[in-house]
Amino acid sequence: MNFKELLDIQKDFDKSHGWASNTDSIDDFLSNLNDDLIGLMGEVGEFANIVKKIKLNYKSLGLDTRSQHNNGLKEEFTDSLIYLIRIATHLNIDIEQEYLKKLNINRERFSDYEQQDKL
Repeated sequence: MNFKELLDIQKDFDKSHGWASNTDSIDDFLSNLNDDLIGLMGEVGEFANIVKKIKLNYKSLGLDTRSQHNNGLKEEFTDSLIYLIRIATHLNIDIEQEYLKKLNINRERFSDYEQQDKL
């Protein structure tokens, strides 16, 4: 499955729940974008909180609790991805194309680092 298919699945899911975002209204656009951005930040915060718990358990108690928190990390990561997909939909972003474009920029930008590693 590719990102376009994921976007289409999310669009259909959102539409079936009355959350469709394809509107020409600037008010609706800003409201949807704002709501999804806040949702994304909340999910990233929940993900970070789990990471904090894993780190505290390790640093304070010497316990490796990654396996106990693995499902929570997966869930919060996926929730974050859903919000990113929704935001991409609002902005009509072709995630695959934009990712590859940015990857090429980063390859060029960080090519000096690769050469330094080989020295």
